[in-house]
Amino acid sequence: MRDVPSTFRSARRVAAGILSAMAIAGCAKPAADEATTATVAAKDAASDAPSVESKASAHGTTITARAEPSKVDVGLPITLTLILETDGATPLMNALDGAVPETLGDFHAEPIVAPRVQGSQLIAEFRLTTFASGAVSIPPIVVAVGSEARGTTVATEPLAVEVVSLLSDKDGDPSQFRDIKGELDLLPKPAQWPWIAGGATGVVVLAIAAVVLVRRYRTGDGPKRADAVALGALEALERERLPSSNRIHEFHVRLSDIVRHYIEDRFAIRAPELTTPEFLREAKASTAIPQTQQATLATLLKAADMVKFAAVRPDSASCESSLTTARNFVQETAPLEESR
Repeated sequence: MRDVPSTFRSARRVAAGILSAMAIAGCAKPAADEATTATVAAKDAASDAPSVESKASAHGTTITARAEPSKVDVGLPITLTLILETDGATPLMNALDGAVPETLGDFHAEPIVAPRVQGSQLIAEFRLTTFASGAVSIPPIVVAVGSEARGTTVATEPLAVEVVSLLSDKDGDPSQFRDIKGELDLLPKPAQWPWIAGGATGVVVLAIAAVVLVRRYRTGDGPKRADAVALGALEALERERLPSSNRIHEFHVRLSDIVRHYIEDRFAIRAPELTTPEFLREAKASTAIPQTQQATLATLLKAADMVKFAAVRPDSASCESSLTTARNFVQETAPLEESR
């Protein structure tokens, strides 16, 4: 029998999609106007604010960090470009691995494209967003250079950017808030029958969707179980043989994502949105994951974090062992088969 929580979570997602479509139909034009305004505002900010950059060199290696634009509205992205150059040699593709963690000071960072080599330069681009405002600094970018024996690093200076709040000083001051005074001319009330008809239609559609999902569940045509999805993704990852292509960082990013999404679908723990320490605390507090499996999970995710954020470079055998551990974890925590 299919995993019941996964099936009914799918039903909730279908219902949420239907309600979202109804909401969009009622306010499509205002949303489009707001999107146009936001785009124009972003372009204006970018045209008025040049980029800022910092460059540092050591032992024949030069690292340049450039943030563009240097002034944005809160919540809008800043592009961080890293350029690595080495004297007399082509930079290694993994030379910038771990240089930009997911949490970079007050910013959330995510790669825009995979690092690429152009001539003698290795270039990587990241999207930075923050909800802090005012003068905000992007922390120094630190890259290991030279031989492992020296353990030398080169670090850029912090990059100062300005993040503009959407509220003025007066808007953010509670002492300036005032009650509405006097009479207001209200717009005529719109006819209510379209909303009633739309609501009735939505209820009918939701009922039909629920019936279809239940029938699929009973006949075995429903969505795949969480363990089947995860095992399929792990098998596909193994076929790509990323470690043998020296794509160690990409391998561990995808491996941890597969495990985290499996945990979300299987145990209803919001794993993808939590950092590893936060998630492990949630898992320890929950009775959903057996304690014997929590230790395995902690070892697996912490090892992946060391590769993603600390530039650790495990060999192919270690990568294969991590993949086997992930597969065993999914198989051992999968729901038991039940008779229909």
